[in-house]
Amino acid sequence: MGEAMIDQYIRFQKKFVRIPESGCWIWMGGTNENGYGIFGVGTRKQGVIKAHRFSWAHKNGLIPEGAKILHECGVEACVNPDHLYAGTMKQNTADTIRMGRLKLPDNRGQK
Repeated sequence: MGEAMIDQYIRFQKKFVRIPESGCWIWMGGTNENGYGIFGVGTRKQGVIKAHRFSWAHKNGLIPEGAKILHECGVEACVNPDHLYAGTMKQNTADTIRMGRLKLPDNRGQK
């Protein structure tokens, strides 16, 4: 592992809190508009990556093409790589329904 990657991971570790009861690592850094943690991977030009994707990739290597990184624990702020797995959009939707987090719009018109 290169020195830059080690520095990145040390910086990453300062941005979450470990919750012993659940095993979740809760992201305390910046978030995107959907509430997912974001982590700067270098210069401004290099941009940011979702924190949970960074965590999974740090432990497991490159994220497979087109894969989503899903939360087994159902906690969107969790960045514990042991709570994450690579999956498909179909699996993500199934998880969302199973965990009761599917939010359908109310299109019934004026009440």
